[in-house]
Order: sequence, then structure tokens, then C-alpha cells
Amino acid sequence: MRILTVHADFIEVDVKKPAIKQPEELVGTWPRKFEEVLVVFTAVEKGDENVLDTAAKLADETQNVANQLKCKNVLLHPWVHLTSGPSAPKVAQDVLLKAQEIIKDRGFNCDHSPFGWYKGFNIKSKGHPLSELSRQIGGFVEPSRKPKSGDVHTLNEVLYSVMLEEARTIGFAQDRNAYRITAALAFALMAKEKHPGSKLGLPQLTEDGFSMDVDFGRAISPKELPSLLADVQSVIKDQKVTQKLVKKKEAEELFAKNNEPYLLDLAKQMPEGTYLNVLCVDNICIPSYIAPLENLSKLKAIDFTGAGGAYWLNDSSKAQLQRIYGLSFPNSEQLKQFVEMKEKAKDRDHRKLGTQLDLFSLQPVAPGMAFFHPNGMVIRNEIENYLRELNQKHDYVEIRTPVIVDAEVWKESGHWDHYKENMYFTTIDGKLNGVKPMNCPGSIKVFKNSRKSYRDLPLRLSEFGLVHRHEYSGVLSGLFRVRAFTQDDSHVFCSQEQIEAEVERRVRYIDEFYDSFGFEYSLELSTRPPKRMGTDEQWNAAEGALKKALDKLGKEYKINEGDGAFYGPKIDYHIKDSLGRSWQCATEQLDFQMPLRFGVTFEDKDGKQKNPVILHSVAAGSIERFFAILVEHFEGKFPTWLAPVQAAVLTISDNQMPYAESVHKKLKSAGVRVTIETKSGTIGAKIRDWQMQRVPYMVIIGANEVESETISVRDRSGKETKDVDPDKFQKDLLKEISKRAK
Repeated sequence: MRILTVHADFIEVDVKKPAIKQPEELVGTWPRKFEEVLVVFTAVEKGDENVLDTAAKLADETQNVANQLKCKNVLLHPWVHLTSGPSAPKVAQDVLLKAQEIIKDRGFNCDHSPFGWYKGFNIKSKGHPLSELSRQIGGFVEPSRKPKSGDVHTLNEVLYSVMLEEARTIGFAQDRNAYRITAALAFALMAKEKHPGSKLGLPQLTEDGFSMDVDFGRAISPKELPSLLADVQSVIKDQKVTQKLVKKKEAEELFAKNNEPYLLDLAKQMPEGTYLNVLCVDNICIPSYIAPLENLSKLKAIDFTGAGGAYWLNDSSKAQLQRIYGLSFPNSEQLKQFVEMKEKAKDRDHRKLGTQLDLFSLQPVAPGMAFFHPNGMVIRNEIENYLRELNQKHDYVEIRTPVIVDAEVWKESGHWDHYKENMYFTTIDGKLNGVKPMNCPGSIKVFKNSRKSYRDLPLRLSEFGLVHRHEYSGVLSGLFRVRAFTQDDSHVFCSQEQIEAEVERRVRYIDEFYDSFGFEYSLELSTRPPKRMGTDEQWNAAEGALKKALDKLGKEYKINEGDGAFYGPKIDYHIKDSLGRSWQCATEQLDFQMPLRFGVTFEDKDGKQKNPVILHSVAAGSIERFFAILVEHFEGKFPTWLAPVQAAVLTISDNQMPYAESVHKKLKSAGVRVTIETKSGTIGAKIRDWQMQRVPYMVIIGANEVESETISVRDRSGKETKDVDPDKFQKDLLKEISKRAK
């Protein structure tokens, strides 16, 4: 079942004509107006034939949202447009009426729009972020249609990809999104007031802030940004921001009236029967699915960071608008701190260092898919080798599963219903296959390939699994957000009694892993959400096991009430890098439901078949993303054990080359990643070159070193030690590498 909830000042519902042969008998007069109401648009789907169960879940979800909004009035509004697979009308009507009965019994004023009729409605939305969510009972659902490859001009591509999708995946707090989208609206207002004739495009969220597209009739220079900022600040007064849903025709009329040709073009592309959410201030309106601040006067800290061109709807055959990039924060201190951090981060940008140190490249022939160069592969392999050592130490066994699997597997796992818009598919031998977005089903297939008993548990499977997920081009960001990446996945199959010990083992594992890179971290324990699967007994046991394991290890942690996955509670690790930025990488998630969905069982001591629990875990998470974090954390100055080149042998002149070659050969034979500089040039130039490459050690050889059979060693900080015995240097270097010294 799919639902869309909207907290409304009012909704006016009018009944038009029957939509099915036997529509519900009308009661009362229509149209009717419902005020201060939570509107729950509902679409009952195939597979929801258990009326009581589906109605109870609908009532639970409605009660959860209504309680958070402190709203006592509910309207259930059947809206089949939410789904492409509706149930039989009788089932849908029975679910609607039963859910209304349950909701009323729980103390709410609940009504419903008549079933089986074509209906029109006019709604004024409060724009509350808790309510304006589309979801499937049992999990979040993406919009029912997303554009196909090349179909870049549709409403969904423009709005869902750059607004709803980014708001959900970039990870910003809702209040920060509100400041950003409201700042974009303020910019639109300024453009119309201060630059007559300007035409509005679309706002977007970016990785750090927002952007707003406007056709000023001319190009905007970055030098003009300060004056544009002053103009924006001058138009910000005590203006109320409104948010409303408008029908296709209403959207066309609104943008035609406002003389907005680009937004009118967008409205004309809306499918019939769809609605557009618009934000308005002083009769200036822009589309957005992000909830704004209620008043422009709350904007206290705005800055503009860049200007460039952008084709309307990303189509080079269309007009080019000016895209202005900006930042918006609740106060000037937060803005200042962010700008200072970004300045420090510029020289650490992993894309810049990736080129400078020849680590990887991103190329247009494979958007969102990285090409790792030899230097980058050294670092990547060291990370994976270290993880393999930890896996062996903690009794994990490694597997590898196919990248392409029959689509039936993804239907069985639930990805087909909840995630197929983000997957890639191909047909092989006449059958549809999916490129895996996650590794879990593969591990389950390995577990199920043979009979298991309690003696086989816990079974700890690890996999460096390559996964592919379709991300819109607008959210791709270096190695931080890609379409193809490798996860250091582990899946522990254990009994319920073994959960605590396995969680404790995993915490120790991640402790050791992060300590090797010098990362400190904080912990969050996310507990049962209102919308969940499984029994209270299972959740009590799972949450209790996680808490006991963390308490036993003396770990401090924050509890995020209700923020667990629908299938189980989880522990998230937030690491802090050298700039103080927080990154969520490692996670441990307990899962009761996938073993049930796939029929995973083991034979217990009493001979009965039982379902194991699965502990899904990653330490690095995405290897690509963790790689990028390390590049920026170390500023390319990797610890010796990670460095692509650990030592470079340099000569003052070619006369020392024979001795230098012997030193190089000995270090290389011992397993050191060492290179010898054969280019001619001054020793100063050679040192500068390798300093730029951030090599940990330079072995410098001149006439004195040849005569005394010693070496001079210069480290990355510039400290130089003369008359060093080559054997001692080799021994100390190997010791440093083996210890994985930070």
C-alpha cells in the first residue's frame, strides 16, 4: 500500500462522477471542506488482500504522523494515482473503511472521501516536513515513475532528481534544507524586483548549499556576487512564505500570469492529474519539494559562492540561464565556520589531489565510475588487505558473489518493489537480470546452498562486493558519491542468543580498524521506528543485545529513538577527520526480516528449524568513499604503510648511480615500495618534485655517502639525518610499515 500524507490548513473535496461500476453510496452533501486536517492519500495495491492487516498498518502510520503533528483530524482520501498496481476496488474500499474505524477508535476525528468517484480537491498545505512524505507501508517508496535514460525533459527528472532525491540522500538536517531553499526563494524575489525582465528557473540543493537559475538576459560575472548579495539582503523584510499544491492547469495559469516562460514550460510537461508544490513570497513562486522557513526574516546568514551558465532542463538546445551558487545558515557564526572549513579543505580536495598524485580519474565515458591508477590501486589494495587481515583475525570467511543476478532474486529480496528505479537491468538468454545494488541476497544464497545446524553458527561471511546504483548526475560528487563502488560487506548469521557476543566482536573489530588511521568516532544507537516489522519481543532482545555489548565495552553512545531500519535496530559510527568534519562510515544493522523473506533456516539443538538473525556490517563502507576521506584527512600525506611510494632514492649526480641502484635493489627486495630517480637535474629540484608527491622518505646519496657506504634520509617534514646505515634504515622502515604507524 502506498500513501502520501499532507498536513493541511484545509482541503476542499468535490465529487464529480462515478469512476467504477458500483461506487460507494454518497453520504451528505458535496463539496465539503475539512480544516486543520492530516490528509492521507491512499492507494491499496495488489498483495494487500489481507484487509485487517493492511488497515491496521495504515492506521498505525496515520496515528504516528498525526501524533507528531498534534493533529486530531484525519481525512482518508483514496487516490489510485499513487500506484501502477492497484488492488481490486472491493479490497481497497474495505481497507479504507476498516482503517477509518480503527483510527476513530483511537480517539481521532476521522472521515474519508467517497470511494469509486472522480474527485477534485483544493488544498492549502502547511508544508510540514514530518507529514509531506510519500511512502509505502513497510518502507520508503520512490516516486512511481522515474525517467528513462535520455528522457531528461520530464517534470520528474527535474524536480524529483534535484530536489526530493538530493534532500533525502545528501544527508543535511531538515532545518538546514529550509534555510537553503528559502534563500533561493529570496534570490528569486530579488531578481524580479531589482532586475526587471528576469525570468526564473529552478532552485536546487547542492552538496554544500543551494543554487538558483535565473535568466537575467545577460551573463553574470562572479565579480557581481557582492552586489547581488546586497540586493538580496535589501529585499528581505517581514514577508510570509507560503507553500501550496497546485494542479497542472493551476500551475500553468500561475506561471503564465507571472510571465515565467521557463516555469510555464515545466508546468506544461506535467502529466494530467499530477500536482506541483510551489513556494511563494510576495506573488513570486518557484517549484520545490523542500519545506521552507515560514518567513524571509529568518534568513540571517547568506553568501554567494559562484556563478555560471546552466541550460534550461540540462538541454543544450534550450536557452542558457545563469546559475548562482550560495550558502545559507541560521546565523553568521555557522556561516563563518563553514567558509573557514571549506577554505582549508580546498587544498585537500580528493579530486585535486587525485590528479596531482596520479591516484584516480573520473572520465565522461563512465559517469560516476572511477578509474583507479597504479598509485591509487596501491592505497586501495592496502585498505582491502588490512580488512582481510582483520577478517581472518575475527574468524570471517571470504566469499564472492555474481554482480548480475536473475531479477527474481531482487523481487524476493524486496529491492524490486522498493529500489528498482535505482538499479540497472539487462536481459540475458531472454530473462531479465539485475545488476546488484547490495550484497545481502548473494550472502544469503551462499548460506542456503547447504543445510546448516546450530553447530555452524555464527557463520561470518565477508565480501568485497562491487555494487551499482543509479544516482542522478546532479548528485555525483567525486568519489564521495558514485554509481559503482565496492563495499566491505559482512553478514553474520547467528542465533538470537549470539547477538550480543557478535556485536561486541564487531565493535572491537571497528575499534582496531579506525585506530589505525587515527580516527576518533562517536556512536549512535537507533531504535525501533513506529513503522516496523517483527515482534516486540524480537525488538526488545535485539536492542537489549546492542546496548549490553556497548555498555560492556564502556562505549558512550547517543540513542536515536525511532530511527532504526524497519527490519531492525542499528549502530552507526561517525568518524571525525583532521578538519573536524564528521563522516558516517561503519554501521551494524540487525535484521530479522530478510531470513524470513528468503526462508533462511538452521536446525536447532532440538531438531527444529529456526530462522537466524543477520548482522549486516561494514567498516569502511564504500571503499571509494573511504579512499576519498583518507585522501582529504591526510592531505595526501599518507602514513608510510599506505603511501604508494614509501621511499625515493635520489642522487646528487650521475656518479653516485651505481651505489644508489644497489640501495634501491636491497630496499625493493625487502618489500619496500621504492623508486629511484633517474632524471637529471639538481638535487634541489629532485627534492621539490618528490616533496610535491608527498613521499614519506627520500634517500639522498652524494659522494660522501658513497665513500662511507651510508645514506642521508630526509623525511616528509624536511628533517634530514646524515650518515645513516642503510641496513638500519631498512629495518626501521619495515618496522614502521608492519606496525601501520599513523
